[in-house]
Amino acid sequence: MDYSTALQRVHSLARFGSKPGLERIGALLERLGRPQDKIPAVHIAGTNGKGSVAALLSSICEAAGCRTGLFTSPHLVKYNERMRINGRSISDGDLASLVAQVWPLIEDEGLIREYGHPTEFELGTALALLYFAQQQVDLMILEVGLGGRLDATNVIIPQAAVITRIAFDHADQLGNTLGSIAKEKAGIIKANRPVVSAPQEEEARGVISLSARERHASLVQVGLDVEYELVDWGLWGTELSYKGRLWQEKQLAMGLTGPHQAVNGATALAAAEVLVGEGWQISCQAAREGLKRARWPGRFEIVQHHPTVIFDGAHNPDGARALGQALTGAFPGRRVVYVMAVLGEKDRPKILEALLPLGEEVVFTRPLASRSAPSDPADLVELARPYGIQSHIEGDPRRALQWAMELAGENGVVCICGSLYLVGELRGLWPMENSCP
Repeated sequence: MDYSTALQRVHSLARFGSKPGLERIGALLERLGRPQDKIPAVHIAGTNGKGSVAALLSSICEAAGCRTGLFTSPHLVKYNERMRINGRSISDGDLASLVAQVWPLIEDEGLIREYGHPTEFELGTALALLYFAQQQVDLMILEVGLGGRLDATNVIIPQAAVITRIAFDHADQLGNTLGSIAKEKAGIIKANRPVVSAPQEEEARGVISLSARERHASLVQVGLDVEYELVDWGLWGTELSYKGRLWQEKQLAMGLTGPHQAVNGATALAAAEVLVGEGWQISCQAAREGLKRARWPGRFEIVQHHPTVIFDGAHNPDGARALGQALTGAFPGRRVVYVMAVLGEKDRPKILEALLPLGEEVVFTRPLASRSAPSDPADLVELARPYGIQSHIEGDPRRALQWAMELAGENGVVCICGSLYLVGELRGLWPMENSCP
């Protein structure tokens, strides 16, 4: 099987949508020899920040000499990005080989008859687990796709679980209260296995604490059991101080930019300390070096200047507020022009409320491909009227970007946001290694 055919087969499963539950993925992995049991793992759930924490923790473990597999979703430019070992995406040939191995099970009529057809994300999870097992990595770090309790990644018994900040998103699937959302996220907590939680609103914190007690899981709460402080930040990155259970460090530099990244850095450090308690050899110096080296494309990522072009995957109100804070702090007095698309299922008014008052103009568009239906740009223009921002419509994302760059001028700022699918489609116009300080 060649790479193109493999990708076509993976994406062909999108027609089966999202089907929460562990029976199908469990049955599939059973037939693959239970690769999820062969490599120690860290499991990361949360609404915002889980990708950043996964990237930071992976970088820390790599700096400590661990050969680390990282599974994240969605990808930005190329599907291979979802499976990385020490920062390198799986090769086209290895991905094609994996799909060829697994595909006969995907088409197995007995399996389908008993459990239903596997989904695209279930196949992706199986591919990642099989890849990391075959490559014999030392540790794998898995990011939850959606929720936690019924997510396909929740087939592992991890060394540690991590829950990043919980906020409102995917209410139709996870519930419309922080408590109900937290209950789904806390589903990754396993009996007698430690868990790290980022600072949470009281309702979510109570649910996580109760889940940990019920499962006799030791809980480390960032902001309570370990302390951190944002020291400084700028286009060069972020600096924080950290007072943990093992390490007490000042002026820790991170490669990720934005004031919101300080809590992600502290959460990754707390998780690394937990791993030390589980027997992993991670020094404070490795933690410092890992934070500094970490990169995470598409999260307040600057790819050029004149005009400044920023990609940020903010696609819910909490993420939009964090992006707004970063834009205000980094570019005071600069002309900001947005290129925006928002999926129809999102809380569009609150996303726009967090960002539009900070900009001069916005070009609304729609991604060419997305998991669910994007908003009609004309609807977004109507929602934008209360903010008095000059709004434009361009259905083609590339032309929308070009238009925004012209509107911004050489000294302005263009921010592409609102949808990870839009970010992914346009981020590919620049080399993936191209991030500007």
